Amino acid sequence: MEDAVVRLVMEYPRAWAPLIDDGAIQDHASDAFMFHFVKRPQMDERIRLPQDQTVGDLTSTELLEKFW
Repeated sequence: MEDAVVRLVMEYPRAWAPLIDDGAIQDHASDAFMFHFVKRPQMDERIRLPQDQTVGDLTSTELLEKFW
């Protein structure tokens, strides 16, 4: 990577964030002319119900439709 322009894009589960050693990654790329590290933690999508609706108000079929 000596004298190269490097961009590292890392996609990972959000729970792994504390395990990523930014300093070690920067050290490995120290010979690069320019190094850009992009972290993209993946977030779980959540189903949002309207404020006036609860899960108990929905039928099994309605819950399954929202899940899929």
